[in-house]
Amino acid sequence: MKRREFIRNSVGVGILSSAALSFGKFGDLIASENLPAMQLPYDMVAIRGGEPGEMFNKGMASLGGLKQFVKPNQTVVIKPNIGWDTTPDRGATTNPEFVTDADNKAVKILSTILHNLRHTGRYLRGIRQIHHAISAHQPDVVVNFYNLLAGVYSLIYRPDLPFVSIGHQFILQHPDFRLPNGRRLHRLLVKLFTAATAGRSAKKLALSFYPLRDDQRKRVFVVPPLLREELFRLPLDRREDFMLVYLLNNGYHEEIIGWHEDHSEVPLHCFWDDNGSAKSSSSNGSLTVHKIDDDSFLNLMACCKGVICTAGFETICEAFYLDKPVFVVPVQGHFEQLLNAQDAQQAKAAMYDDRFDIDPFIPYMRTSSRPARQFRRWVGEGKERFLRQLEGVQ
Repeated sequence: MKRREFIRNSVGVGILSSAALSFGKFGDLIASENLPAMQLPYDMVAIRGGEPGEMFNKGMASLGGLKQFVKPNQTVVIKPNIGWDTTPDRGATTNPEFVTDADNKAVKILSTILHNLRHTGRYLRGIRQIHHAISAHQPDVVVNFYNLLAGVYSLIYRPDLPFVSIGHQFILQHPDFRLPNGRRLHRLLVKLFTAATAGRSAKKLALSFYPLRDDQRKRVFVVPPLLREELFRLPLDRREDFMLVYLLNNGYHEEIIGWHEDHSEVPLHCFWDDNGSAKSSSSNGSLTVHKIDDDSFLNLMACCKGVICTAGFETICEAFYLDKPVFVVPVQGHFEQLLNAQDAQQAKAAMYDDRFDIDPFIPYMRTSSRPARQFRRWVGEGKERFLRQLEGVQ
């Protein structure tokens, strides 16, 4: 397959939906399938397509929920094994993960660092796996979807082929992007992590809510978010009388339920891991909890009157495209989510707060306006801009 044909096909199936490397056999390494509806129970589930945290939540929901395995007040680290067909003890290409507190709300920075340092040997084995795969496939270009081990591989082995790294996080390296004041340790860590993930990339494609000039010196090229094709087939004019809730960390669900107890007249459709029940409702039937399912969530987003969620970049983009008011709360201690939230508010894509106090969101939904048409035009330029950047890599 020629490079241009590969790139066009890759973009066409939703290249952003994977957090892996592509080496030419795109279908083997990058999956864009959505999670199908599942019936319990299962002994094992396999989730493909999405960020590691989202895929973990889907998998746990399919197995009956996290509470089936974790007792109250325990702190647990999950190490997903992704990439190549190899045993878990070899580490494969696992990306370092966050450690959260017992309530599954806040990210514990020190615990996260110590945990990943303890597993340095596994990550080094994963880097060697990347080297073996690249040596075997001899690609023209390597596309890194914000995977730390791929970036470190390029720094250690210095292969004689171009790397292109893709992620919203590379907007942090753009000279026109302003990081928030304070949180010096968090700022330093996210900068170091992003620099290491980029490695020796010939280009860093920064996915953004809005256009910015390219920075040739830093090799940062701003491109639109590449969203899943299903989004573009949804209606843009539906608005029913309910709000949609999605929580990356289900520890926040008590805040949502507590607010709803005082506002039971407001219908909520919620997606989080609720110990595996397919659907449950409050006594008055106005709060519905769904098991995590991509198709159901997206279809409900198309007809809701507002979206409430943690500050994941892609969820905000999808709601922005559909011209839905959005209220985001960054996961506590997750500096990247804080950046997403502040950037979304600057782009007039969302409002944000540090807790799920939904009261201010009610008038915001009625009075706010979003530059959704401009955003849709920007998104529409994504495939061609992305193709042009990959074709021009040296």
